[in-house]
Order: sequence, then structure tokens, then C-alpha cells
Amino acid sequence: MIYNISEIRVGAANISSGYVGGNIVWPNAPAGNPIIAYFTDLSGNRYPAKNPDGYLNPNELSSDTLASLPTGHTWYQLDTTSACTSIGTDWAVAERANETIAVVNLAQGLQEIHQGAFGDFWYLTGITIPEGVYYVGGGAFEGCSGLTSVTLPNSLRTLSDRTFVGCQNLSAVTMPNALADIGGHVFADCTSLSSITIPNTVVQIGNDVGEEEGDDGYTFVNCPLTSVTIPASVQAIAEYSFGNLRNLQWVEFKGTTPPQHGSDVFYNIEEIIQERGENIPIYVPCSALDAYKSEWSEYATLFECKEEPFEGKARLTLSNGSKVIIPGSGELTSAEVSAYSATCVSVEIGSACTSTGLYAFNKFTGLTSVTISDSVTRIGYASFGFCSGLTSIIIPDGVIGIYGAAFTHCTKLKDVTIGSGVTTIGSSAFLECSSLTNVNIPNAVTSIGDATFKYCSSLSSITIPDSVTSIGTGAFWSCSSLSSITIPDSVTSLGVSAFTDCINASSVNIGSGITIIGETTFQNCKSLTSVTIPANVATIWTNAFYLCSGLTSITVEATNPPTLQNSAFVYTNNCPIYVPAESVNAYKTDTNWSAYASRIQPIP
Repeated sequence: MIYNISEIRVGAANISSGYVGGNIVWPNAPAGNPIIAYFTDLSGNRYPAKNPDGYLNPNELSSDTLASLPTGHTWYQLDTTSACTSIGTDWAVAERANETIAVVNLAQGLQEIHQGAFGDFWYLTGITIPEGVYYVGGGAFEGCSGLTSVTLPNSLRTLSDRTFVGCQNLSAVTMPNALADIGGHVFADCTSLSSITIPNTVVQIGNDVGEEEGDDGYTFVNCPLTSVTIPASVQAIAEYSFGNLRNLQWVEFKGTTPPQHGSDVFYNIEEIIQERGENIPIYVPCSALDAYKSEWSEYATLFECKEEPFEGKARLTLSNGSKVIIPGSGELTSAEVSAYSATCVSVEIGSACTSTGLYAFNKFTGLTSVTISDSVTRIGYASFGFCSGLTSIIIPDGVIGIYGAAFTHCTKLKDVTIGSGVTTIGSSAFLECSSLTNVNIPNAVTSIGDATFKYCSSLSSITIPDSVTSIGTGAFWSCSSLSSITIPDSVTSLGVSAFTDCINASSVNIGSGITIIGETTFQNCKSLTSVTIPANVATIWTNAFYLCSGLTSITVEATNPPTLQNSAFVYTNNCPIYVPAESVNAYKTDTNWSAYASRIQPIP
């Protein structure tokens, strides 16, 4: 911090210089001891503070330090210096400075903050304790009702009892990364503290767990925490440590060994569950579920299994409940998992896997659940083909390509979420997924392969993004539940039979990028009522609109008649074919268009 000095008074002498700001006033103070702090009053005057001669610890800020300051001032700000190594017990209470100081800046060099050092500093809103501080005494910030944020140094190993008790506006705490012990009542009644990260170095929460004279817990009692994660390092939790957490949604124990504990660690949790009418699960590693139910029997009904992380390409769960981990990294191959095709019910593809290989889980008919890690970039050919028990799949954003037949014939697959990174959906990727009702095609996709969604008879809607330039042969053949078809202007290649037998599609919007409408592209779309063929279309192939028997009008926008192949408009309800007025005669006399001469009329 930089100060502009207007006046320095040393004894009777005055030295003045131009400045903007307040005064630094140096009263008579012992010459032998260092300045350990500066105090600023409400007028902006800043005063240095020292300890008296002969004081046992000249580097400690204590109530005696205040004797070097003038009386009659209301202190607003405290700045310690690098010479201050310790802040003593209740140092500010005698002079009532704790009731007025709102700003505290602690300099590097500080090592200890003793009991009650900043207790009841009501106007203090934030504090950063510098690196090097290894001890913070009990109640050091107790009752600091205005305190909203605290940053604790990594040098701190223990949070003593009642450190922040009653700091009712405290909402943000940065915890040390090497903290070992969190004492009793440390955050009790911090009624704005909705989240806390307990470092994975903490061994004990509360004090004296298992001692005959009783333990001292209540560490987070009455906090509005929404979740609690207890790291595997924790070995003991004292009574009532997480009592009366009325906003709690879930608890997770990371360790496979249940910690020693006092009584009612989660006091009142049953009452909270009853009031809400919904469960508050306590998650534990699956391998330790029985141990937790035994050691923490009072909460046995709340414990739920949660899989612990694993190393390797994948973890398979078999029908008998056993787990199989596929080790290594890279592509997950069929050879590694084929032995479990008859018994595998769920698969977690881990962070060590980069892709699923050819036929990896093909014909795993009992497979009902698949979780894919973000590390996977490719879903290989037929990787999950014929997995007839699979009902949903989420493909993460890290996947770039869904290869051919990846999910072909997954007949119960209903919901598919495709990540934003996918650029290609291969041929037959979802062929005959007859239960599929919903699928999103992300904006990164540039091509939809042949027969990608063929025979997806339950697919009721599809949005093709503007990024797509090509739609393959039979891509949506017999998607009989589709109600409408929109081909964006970005599409320049539309495959043969792309929308054949979409019998319930009542409208189609053909984008301006299409130049060729291939053979049987819209054949038997018998619910179509009208169609407009854009001006850029130069060729319409055989049977393009064959059996579109519900059509009431066809509009062709091209001035020059497109090349027309046989039977393009056969069985189209003998509806009028509208063309530009100046081109009516050209159409009526053009090869193959002449067969529809009686239907050709000028565009109204």
C-alpha cells in the first residue's frame, strides 16, 4: 500500500511536503523495538505502533502495543508490518478497537494468531491470512458477524476450536491444501456458508473422538451446506459435526474404511428428510457399503453405493454383481471384452480409453447402461450394434466421429444425446433403432451417412443443422413417424431414397443448395400436401416423388425446365404443377415434362 505524506512530526520538529491524503504522526515511542503495525483512524491519520521497552515479545501485537498510540481515536484500519510475527490473545478488547476496525491487512512474516485475536470485529468483511502462519487459536475470528470471506494459508495445519463460530455472513472460505485437523465448532452457526471443500489431507473433524470424557464436535452445525464430501483421509468425526444441515442434499464418503465417529454426526437428518418428503443419500464406495452400514448403523438406511474411480480402459458390471476392469490405455477392442458378451449388464468407459474398436460390444444383448468418458474421440464401427437392451446413450463432447453401424439394431434405444464435438455420423449408425424418438444433431456435423436413421420408425422429429452439407442414401428411409422434413440451404448433396417411405411427413422444405433430387428421394411420402422445388435444382430423377398421393400442388421455381427422369411425379394425385409463367410452354414441350402438360400451370 502507498501513502502520500503531507506531514511528519518527530518530537517538536515538523517536516512538510506537498501531497494529497492524511497524516502520519509519530508520537514518543520506545526507540529499541520495531514498528509492528500501523493504525489508521476515521480521519485518515495513520499511526505506527510498537511494544514498550522490556516487553517479552517485541514482535507480538498485544494490548500493550496500543499503549504507544494516542488516546481518544476511533481506529478504522490495521496494517501489520513484516516485523509482526504474532497477534496476541484478545489484544483489541480492552481499547474496544475490535468494535470499530473494519479493514485488516496482515503482512508476510506473521506466524501465529492467538485465541480471540479478532473476536467480535463486527465490521470486518474479509481477511487473508498470509503464508507462513502455522497457528490460528481458538475463537480467533469468533463473532465477526460482518465477515464474508476468508483465505487461509497453505502453511496452516490446524483450525482450532471455534475459529469462525457465529460468523453469520461468512459465505466463502479458501481452505489450506495441507490442513490436517478441523476442530470443534470451527464453523458452527455460519448461517451463510452453503459450500465448503474439505481438503483431502484432513485426518480429523472435531476433537477427542472416542475419548472416555466425550468428544467435541459441532464443527459445521447449523450451516446451510447443500452437500458434504468427506475425503478418504478423514479417520475420525466428532459428535454433531454435521448436525442440523437443513439444506443438505447429499453426503459422500470417499474412503473405503469408515471413519471412527461420535454420536449424532448428522444430527436431525431424519427429521429433515421427513419434513421434505425426500431422501438425503449418503454415498459410499460400493466395496465398503456393508462396512459403513455396520459401523455407522444409525444411518444404515441412508447409505447408497457409488462407484469409486478406476484405472484402465473400462469397468464392466456383470449380471452376478461382480466387476471386471479392462486395464491399459488406448483403443478398447472386442478381444478384450468379448468373453463377457453374455453376462455384461453395464459398462463404464474410463479416461484411459481413446476409442471403442470394431465390434467392441456388438451383440451384448444384456447391456442396459453405457457411460462414455470425455477422453473417447471415436465410437468405432458396430461398437454397440445389436445391443438390444440399451435404452439411452449420452455421447460426450470429446467424441469427433460416430462410425458406421455404431448403434445399429439397438431396438430399445429411445434417447440419444450427441455431443457438440461430433462432425460425422457414419452409415447405418442408428439403423433400425425402432424405438428412437429423439436425437439431436449438433452444429459441428457436416455429413449424415447412408442409412444412418433408416427404419427409425418412432423418430418423430429431426433438426438438421446448417453445418450439414451432405445427406446420404436412405439416411431417413422409413422414418414413418416424422411429421415434417426441412433440408437446410447448406446441404448440397442429397442421397438416393433419403426420405423414402416417410409416410406421415406432411410438409417438406428443400433448401436452395440442392441441385439434384435423386431417385426415389421422397417416394411414398403420401402425407405430403405440397412441395416447392427450388430454382437451383437442375435434375429430378426417376420416382423422386412417386406415390406422393396426398399432394395438392407442386411448385417448380426454375425458369429453365430441370432434366426430368421417368415417373418422377407418377401417382401424385394428378395435382397441378406450377412453373414460372414465362416458362409454361417450355415445360409443356420439354422431354418427359410433356407427359404432365395438362397439369402444368403458371405460378399463381
